[in-house]
Amino acid sequence: LKRAGIAGLVDEAVAAGEWSKFVAWCPMMALSVLTRLPSGQFCADPQAAAFAVAMVREVGAVAAAQRITLDDSGPLPARTIIAGSDEQGVALVTAMGEKLRAAAPNHRMSTLQDLDKGKRLEVDETLGHVVRLAQRHGIDVPVTRAAWQLVSAIDPGCR
Repeated sequence: LKRAGIAGLVDEAVAAGEWSKFVAWCPMMALSVLTRLPSGQFCADPQAAAFAVAMVREVGAVAAAQRITLDDSGPLPARTIIAGSDEQGVALVTAMGEKLRAAAPNHRMSTLQDLDKGKRLEVDETLGHVVRLAQRHGIDVPVTRAAWQLVSAIDPGCR
């Protein structure tokens, strides 16, 4: 970049930032497609929030197996959810859902918008990637695996 005249900084924590967002994005993407609801509505639901917490923990375990330290920079505070109890995690997700419902009641994940347009969801490259990494590390990810299977079943690109 320097030789091309572009200023850039080396960020040793780029994987942590990317995975912190990805860990939170996985359940948000899956729930948006599976429920077909606005983001605030499914996040505010305690059952959907519990699903999100379980998935954050599973994907977080895969990140940890790769020696990636997560932070709270994603759409859901991954590190805090993983460190807390189930009840604390559900409270964090439902509170975020209530904020979304108030501030952006019609917010819909881009993946749900893609589904509505009949576009491919890239579920194998995202959730499937997590499942394959988990298998490689010997980690059980039943919630993530179920989400991958269900979203694949409705993905226009998988038919």
